[in-house]
Amino acid sequence: MMRIYFLSILLIFSLPSFAQEFDLVGKWKSHEEKTLASMAKDGDITEQARELFENKFYGKLQIIYTKNEYRAYFPGETDDLEEFDQYYPYEVISKNDNYIEVKNFSALFNEYEISKLYIEGNCYYEFDSKLQFREYFCRIE
Repeated sequence: MMRIYFLSILLIFSLPSFAQEFDLVGKWKSHEEKTLASMAKDGDITEQARELFENKFYGKLQIIYTKNEYRAYFPGETDDLEEFDQYYPYEVISKNDNYIEVKNFSALFNEYEISKLYIEGNCYYEFDSKLQFREYFCRIE
């Protein structure tokens, strides 16, 4: 009986190590509600910027990550734009239980950037140091 008790305790404390590792591969969508809540709580922005962001700015962008490439686009809005129809390289630089650090090519700036994607449940967020709030993306596939 005592042996079963110890095995049960061992199993309970071992469960986190059996949990599925956070994987970036998949389809993600900007989460308007979570992002706006962060902006309302922590954002340091002008009233003009706040009005822009609160008017359906977030919640549209989708990102598809494959093993080594990603694509960011606005469904229905950027379908005919070549730069949004391309996949760009990225690589995971480091990873732990709290965040994934990635190096990705930015077509907008034509250079590589390093970003930290902070894990929160089935979502991740990037912290915008200029605007002082989080933009959330949640898995949709």
